[in-house]
Amino acid sequence: MADKNIRDLSAASSLALTDLVVVDQGADAVNATLTQLKSSLGVAGKRDLLTDASIIFDREEFKRYDGSSTTLFRKQTSGSGSAVALVSGDTTRNGIVSATTGTTATGGAGLIGGQQLSDSGWTYIRRAGASYVEWRVMIKTPDQLSDATESYTIIVGSPDYNTTGVGAFLLYTHSVNGGKWQLNARQSALTTADSGVTVAAATWYDLRMTYNGTQIEFFLGGASVGTISTNIPNNFIGPGFLIQKSAGTTARIMYADYMHIYAEITR
Repeated sequence: MADKNIRDLSAASSLALTDLVVVDQGADAVNATLTQLKSSLGVAGKRDLLTDASIIFDREEFKRYDGSSTTLFRKQTSGSGSAVALVSGDTTRNGIVSATTGTTATGGAGLIGGQQLSDSGWTYIRRAGASYVEWRVMIKTPDQLSDATESYTIIVGSPDYNTTGVGAFLLYTHSVNGGKWQLNARQSALTTADSGVTVAAATWYDLRMTYNGTQIEFFLGGASVGTISTNIPNNFIGPGFLIQKSAGTTARIMYADYMHIYAEITR
């Protein structure tokens, strides 16, 4: 994990974490800093201590999110009252954001991190040039589960800005996969798999995905829950989440505490 690796590098040197947290400065600055540090420590370029050809976006706190799309985040909202905002929320967590659907029956809200991974103003990594990619997002489900009266869908991982777009992600709604997290990969078609994990209301989930060059593996709480090897997207976008209503006008709110992406790029 990139955040852990940076802390490991800090522990191995005399530098403070504040000297090493350069993730908001873009891939070139990250690589230059890590290359210099690894050289001084005599560390080889391995995944456990980051490679020189890596891209990182790591937001342990959303303290720099101001409620709009920025160079760090891209926001998506639709419908009256929909919003993504920095909130105090859980007092045991620092800097979380809320995403509310608002009061429109088809309202939605979401956030994708890592805008600085972009070329041409979009957040993506070309699959053909990546040997390893890892995403991690920590989210809290709404206080009420989706149902026939107040229906919503949550997607988390590397999603598009809607529930039917290209991407790789975990999906929840009451009427799909028996209310369990469903694993998804979509390019020209959709491939799905069952995680076996039933979604609970008002619950924090640690969701992670890895791509190893041939397949995407999905994790919940650190445990592998399945793999997909077909319809893997040609372009990977940054870590993100979306909640989208499909029935009912009562707002539903989810939360996010953490976003992370790490990629090894073929040069």
